[in-house]
Amino acid sequence: MRTKIKKAKLKDRSLIVDLEEYIDVEGAGTVTNEVTKSCGNLVHDDLVNAFDNLKKHLVCICDMKGSDLINNLNIEDFDLELLKEYNVSGFTVGGNDDSEGATLIGNRTFKSGKVLNIVSPFTKFNDENDPYKFASELVEDIERCKYEVEEYVFNNKCAVKQLEMDFEGEVDKGYTVSVMSGDQSFSEALEEVVSRKLRKSSGRKKNVEQSEEAA
Repeated sequence: MRTKIKKAKLKDRSLIVDLEEYIDVEGAGTVTNEVTKSCGNLVHDDLVNAFDNLKKHLVCICDMKGSDLINNLNIEDFDLELLKEYNVSGFTVGGNDDSEGATLIGNRTFKSGKVLNIVSPFTKFNDENDPYKFASELVEDIERCKYEVEEYVFNNKCAVKQLEMDFEGEVDKGYTVSVMSGDQSFSEALEEVVSRKLRKSSGRKKNVEQSEEAA
């Protein structure tokens, strides 16, 4: 089975994905299924960063404030902190071959707290009549997003909620673990958290005993 990401939207660190499944059926050719997945696992930081990297294209395609700061020399490593009032929450990929392109979905938050929702015009990756000046970078950045979405959906690449360790009725939020779900290092990290906490607890108990002896 082959798949193709058509649309992805971030919402509160979770993801909604529209994709097409291509299944080769003997004697019937290829069957296409349209599937929507609402995923509950927290998305990995790599996916968040990939979406964040689309902000520079959102402001350039829509000719928004900040677009004049972006040029051919800095487009690949542009300082996204300069566009911190913008957010990209999703993208849609449409068309085929020479007509393939993308639409970006996001918003801009003003100093007043008001939010302007933004949907970019559909932008072809290869448009001879009205070429987007950063088309090759847009292709690369969309592909990076699609890769991270596929890793999240099919390979369980996601974030793990921060751990709260409870020892002797005391909740300690000082130790956290954030790794990919299913990663073998998770159990090792958890063991380290417990070990460090036990050492800390043991040290406090020893100090109390010494204080009592001194008294």
